[in-house]
Amino acid sequence: MRRRSRSGFTVIEAVVSLALAALFMLLAAQLLRDTQLATLATRRQALDPAPQQIAERLRRDIRRATGTLLPRSRSGLLWSRGPLILMLPSGGSVRFEKSADQVTRRLIDSSGISSGERPLMGGVVSWRWTEIGSGLVEIEIGFRRERDDSVLQRRATVARSAIDTLRMRVAMRGAPGRSSW
Repeated sequence: MRRRSRSGFTVIEAVVSLALAALFMLLAAQLLRDTQLATLATRRQALDPAPQQIAERLRRDIRRATGTLLPRSRSGLLWSRGPLILMLPSGGSVRFEKSADQVTRRLIDSSGISSGERPLMGGVVSWRWTEIGSGLVEIEIGFRRERDDSVLQRRATVARSAIDTLRMRVAMRGAPGRSSW
């Protein structure tokens, strides 16, 4: 007698194949969602360059500063919500502060004359800074940023703007005894 050969899948093989296919599809969907979130975050940053611009301006001014002008009662790692006044090697100073919903920058020459105030960023909801040790400044700026990820939101009742925070630590290269990193 001749044996009959079977072709096709058994039920167990079909279930295992479907389970593996479902697992791969789940992983692909998660990867697609993560890629979409990263793309939206990059797009938001490209459309709103203000945080990068203010960060670069602060970095440049802090790196060339010789020190900060601290109130006499301040000590240690206490945060200040007041103006950040950086002393420059030329004898002048730069003053960053939050006024209304903006961070402004004012350059003051060595004779104490202000050469104008310039707003750097709008939509600011919080501002604080501290000097950590000698020649290291930490700054936090909270600002409103319009969200562009409505595609990923499940409900229309979710708020379309949120508060992001710009945090940075910058060393003063112009500080006494510090000429490089």
